[in-house]
Parts: sequence; structure tokens; C-alpha cells
Amino acid sequence: MLANLAQADPERFVDGIAAILDPKLAKPEPAPIADKEPAVTARLRSLMADARDGRLSPAEFAYVRAGFFPDAAKRYAELLKGLGEPRRVDLLERRELGDDRVYRYEVAYDGGKRFRVQLGIAPDAKLSTLSISPREPAGP
Repeated sequence: MLANLAQADPERFVDGIAAILDPKLAKPEPAPIADKEPAVTARLRSLMADARDGRLSPAEFAYVRAGFFPDAAKRYAELLKGLGEPRRVDLLERRELGDDRVYRYEVAYDGGKRFRVQLGIAPDAKLSTLSISPREPAGP
């Protein structure tokens, strides 16, 4: 699988195809891990509110990929429209990618709406990436 953007998440496609070909290859759902950086999670909550309300700012980003403003920002506002504060924010992964710290979260709202969010923070504390993807509604 090849992709020309890190945000494309080619691993997700490879894992999905492998699971279709052989269900035994399906990756288990990631479990939450200990959140040792509550300030980052608080920042994520603030970013989710900004995205919902159409207030994301290019000034928060270390660099902005072509099309993020206004296209992705508008899409995120539409995805999150009408949602209040998250009911739950779970950290699923934290890793280093070059000089950046990259976090993957699951953000759950009342009514069963869930999102996977990838947040990258550059050494200057600006965002290197922000990706919000809807998830299937939670089961009973």
C-alpha cells in the first residue's frame, strides 16, 4: 500500500484488506493506555471544540497541508456539528515520529458517536497533524 500523505493511514487499509482475506488476521481493537500527559488530552478536548465550532486556526499548525483549510476544517465541523463535550477521551497510542509526538485517541460522545483522532505535536508545540475519523457506533 502506497500513500503520499501520512494522514492517509495506509496501515488501516492494509489491516482491513488482510482481515477481509483472512479474519484471523484482523487486528484486535486497541485498548486504552495510561494517559501520562493530561495537558495534551486537555488540548485535544479544546481542539475538538474548536473543530466543531469552525474555529480551527492555521496559526496552531507547524505547517498546513494543501486543502486542510478550508476543506478538512469544514468537514470536521460538519462531522462534529451538534455534539457537546466528549463523554470519554481514551488515549490509545503515544509514539515518537521523528521530532514529533503522535497521539491516537478514541473520543466518544453521548448518543454513541465515536471518533478516532490522531494528533501530532511538533517540537515548537504547534500541531504537525490533526486527523478526525468517524467510528462505527458503540455496541450495546
